[in-house]
Amino acid sequence: MKSLLNTSNREISYKTKTRNKKNHIFANKMASLIDNANNSHSLKSLISRGVPKDDAPDVLKLALHLNIKVDQNEPICDPLTLMRFNNARESNLLESSEMYNKSIAWRGTVFPRVSDLYGSGPNKKQATDRASTVYSHSCFGVLGRTTEVGEPIAVWQFGAIDMAGISKRELFDDLCECYMAHLEDVLQAGRAASIAQGKLVRARIVICASGITVGKLMYIKMIKKVLAIGKMYFPELTKSVTIVNAPWVFAKFYALISPALTPVMRKKVCILDTNFDEKLLAHAGFSRKLLPICLGGDSSDDQLPPCLPVNLN
Repeated sequence: MKSLLNTSNREISYKTKTRNKKNHIFANKMASLIDNANNSHSLKSLISRGVPKDDAPDVLKLALHLNIKVDQNEPICDPLTLMRFNNARESNLLESSEMYNKSIAWRGTVFPRVSDLYGSGPNKKQATDRASTVYSHSCFGVLGRTTEVGEPIAVWQFGAIDMAGISKRELFDDLCECYMAHLEDVLQAGRAASIAQGKLVRARIVICASGITVGKLMYIKMIKKVLAIGKMYFPELTKSVTIVNAPWVFAKFYALISPALTPVMRKKVCILDTNFDEKLLAHAGFSRKLLPICLGGDSSDDQLPPCLPVNLN
């Protein structure tokens, strides 16, 4: 009798497992059909667009949370750009989605004005005399050349910018808008390279710190406000940030601004002195010769704004 009961229990257990397995297969098929009907992303659709397998589950959660469809690339919602948002907030779904929504809201309100004033791309032109003036005092540009693996290169002559003159002439808000236009250039260059290569491509930023003095420490609040723009609205633009020609005072300067950076940003920073050829290659993956002439390379300086001092007369 006990043997019969054991046999019966085994048969029931086997049938239950078989039924559960069939139900699971059916549920997966139904989910797949629903996804296809809704045109929602799946792990397969993300991986086919270049998202690595290890990152795909988190990017999928973000895509589904935001209700992004497979055939939807704009506004800034192709899979590899969603991966940028995910990376920028270290796979925190709520924070990633909040950043995306804030970015979209900003693009619908502030950015149209910025784009109209400063244009975009390598041949951009400023729409007003004031915008042209502000651009001439700015310090950031995207080079026409890329690294050997197609990564965009951006250069900031941060130490040369006339913060005192900009403050006195009340040009700071204008400078922020000019900086927004630059970050958009960096983002779109990275997006274009990512789509072309079928994988995430991020920019290499080189910041020249030559010219930073103790006097510029008084403008820390202004500089933090500038940095906050990228942190709030632009998802993971950079693969590395290499600071070159750093004077002794830069250690104090960086200690004051680094709290304004996210942990993801801080991990990418490397600070070098004037003898930076080998370490630039090691950290940023390209040689000094790709930089503009003003930084010891052989690219034209015309790719950068002139970074002129502000005329106070």
